[in-house]
Amino acid sequence: MEAASVVETATRFSSGELVHCLKVISDNRQSVVWDIDPARVTTWVENAIDVLLYTKQALRHLAGEVIPKRQPNPEIWTSRWHFTVQERLQLERLLHRWRVLNDDLPLPEVPKAERGRDILIWLKDAVERLPVRLAPSRS
Repeated sequence: MEAASVVETATRFSSGELVHCLKVISDNRQSVVWDIDPARVTTWVENAIDVLLYTKQALRHLAGEVIPKRQPNPEIWTSRWHFTVQERLQLERLLHRWRVLNDDLPLPEVPKAERGRDILIWLKDAVERLPVRLAPSRS
């Protein structure tokens, strides 16, 4: 239950495929919270090390496939227009999505705009017009 908010928040900053929660310590009917002590926690963590290391390795490999190598630089955009913190997060997600869907194609000509919000509207529209290309199966 505690992990739900952590996972929800993490998906705002990363692709869902890369967000995982591994529960190592648990209180439940068989293991009530007042029976948890440092020695048991140490044992549980030691028993989970192999799973944690395997998961880390698998996620690093997956990140190499999911996260584009060259993403458009948001600083180019934030130096020209003002973006609130929330708008900057939206900008980064839209630029990431552009790169995922477009590979190496450059962004179209950016319109003249006064505000970062106008750029976000334009960029969102440009991204939503992109066709989704499915990669061939690797099997």
